[in-house]
Amino acid sequence: MFRVLRCGLIALVLIPILGSCGPSSQAPAAQTIIVADAAALLKTLAPSTVPLDPPAPASAEAQAAWASPVDAWMQIGTQAVSASSQPEAARTLAYLAVALHDGLLVADLARTEGMAVSDDALLAALADTILTVQSPLAFDQTRTRTATWVGVWEERSDVTAVATGIAIGQAVAADVLVFLADDRALSAASDPPVVYRPSDPAHGNDPLLPDPEPGVWQLTPPSYLPPALPQWGALQPLGVMHLDDLNVVAPPAWDSRRFVQARDAFAVAQADRAAALTAQRHDLVEPPAPVAVWMQQTHDLIAQAQASMTTQDIARIYAVVTTAMHDGYILAYRGAYDHMVERPITWMQQTDPTWTPARETPPTPSYPCETAVVSAAASTVLIIAFPEATDALVATSTALRESGVRDGIQWPIDVDAGNGLGEALGRRLGRRVQR
Repeated sequence: MFRVLRCGLIALVLIPILGSCGPSSQAPAAQTIIVADAAALLKTLAPSTVPLDPPAPASAEAQAAWASPVDAWMQIGTQAVSASSQPEAARTLAYLAVALHDGLLVADLARTEGMAVSDDALLAALADTILTVQSPLAFDQTRTRTATWVGVWEERSDVTAVATGIAIGQAVAADVLVFLADDRALSAASDPPVVYRPSDPAHGNDPLLPDPEPGVWQLTPPSYLPPALPQWGALQPLGVMHLDDLNVVAPPAWDSRRFVQARDAFAVAQADRAAALTAQRHDLVEPPAPVAVWMQQTHDLIAQAQASMTTQDIARIYAVVTTAMHDGYILAYRGAYDHMVERPITWMQQTDPTWTPARETPPTPSYPCETAVVSAAASTVLIIAFPEATDALVATSTALRESGVRDGIQWPIDVDAGNGLGEALGRRLGRRVQR
């Protein structure tokens, strides 16, 4: 049933967020997401032989930044992945959040066995290890040192607890990094898509395949970029054992009445705006990146409810929201390369070569809309966690997913299908964040 990996003496098993297994005799281990056996992990820890001396205390302002360490690390992680593609950003943040979540549960178990553990040091060791691997140029070791020792400076822990926290953090990070390295993100697509390129002077020397069937995706102007992340749909999901039963519904046939009506309505709406979009393109601002938007929404909602939340509550919410985004991109890319639906720009420019969308079309097939999948999944999880914020979350999700149609890069049916798929994923993951 479980997928087993090996790292030294520790076996890793992906335990589903919504698995049907009941709690084991060691409750913290049963709730972990990647770490299979917290008790076994603790037995592998060797006492530190390196003397640890607390550095001089950082400024009061620097220490105050770590009042909520999980939240602080997730904000740092969001900044570190700002230049990554959205699927890659979601992947890094999901693994970071899951590591923080699992690390805290292992620390809880350690305390029941009489160990003194500094959560501050543990979280710093985890985040330092994972972000150094994933975003080495964005990391600040001075910040890590402050995060490690703030508990000692504020008299919540001592040097022994710091040493144990660092050891646990590094051990959990090692487990997570092994899983991350084996999730197939760096693998070539096992069944790479057949790519069609329209005739274009800039690519006149490239061999052209025969014309595709009507409605089949082909590389899009002006850049004619190759397919983005065609292997992403085969990634190992984090939140559930498999995603086989969460496939997007098949799109209507290209020549069906439903798709003909959708194209006609799209063309009418875009024709009224085409001249303005073309003339003002250099002034248009890209819509916010979905991953950054949902991380900020999560941060804001946690800040409002923080007085009633434990550190583990915060870690759990971040883990599930980021998992929803990560798994959402897996589903979206799998559907896109399964169905290979043509982007609006290809069809529009067949009748009006001067038409251009408000922003460059992504180098992926059109159906389903990946932003719709991810936004629906993240917002559904957050609505379950913070039902009082439902109206604002729905408004944010709606604005994000509809921007693709407004800007001319998605069909409306892409958005509708993506929204339904994302909501199903969010509901499946959401029980873990009910408070």
